[in-house]
Amino acid sequence: MKACVNLPVLVAALALSGCADRAGIEVDKATVESAGLSVSMEMPKSSFVVGESFALAVTAENKTLRPIPVYPDSGAPVYVRVWRHTGITWRQVKRYPPTAVVVMKRWELSPGGRRRFTMKLTVEPDWPTGEPLKLTAELNGRDDAAPGVLILVHRRSGGDE
Repeated sequence: MKACVNLPVLVAALALSGCADRAGIEVDKATVESAGLSVSMEMPKSSFVVGESFALAVTAENKTLRPIPVYPDSGAPVYVRVWRHTGITWRQVKRYPPTAVVVMKRWELSPGGRRRFTMKLTVEPDWPTGEPLKLTAELNGRDDAAPGVLILVHRRSGGDE
């Protein structure tokens, strides 16, 4: 499902998020549900500098009374994507992992079951700086439930650009 995004609203939301970080909120979290599959992502904050590493956790939960099958296209259990707003839509800048072993093994999330995946990301020098970016996470094989968090990346000097 795609949604229209208003860039000024995004900038305001990101600014508020930054203020919340300074106010002591230490975790950014987003959750999306689709057909009984709830996927959430958590990360420590929303503002980073180039070269900084951070942990990201993705949790999948089955809210139904039946198993939910997952058909991955590789051996990576989760994909994390970095998106840049073009003024009209979001364009993917990066995907993690960039490559994965081609071991496609179907798996199921049992009724009421939950699985948690963690990933360590490093903000790379080619991530755009000084503009709102969106970080999304999805189960490999279930891109219909992909929560997203707005982030801002600064150059190492701490400036906006």
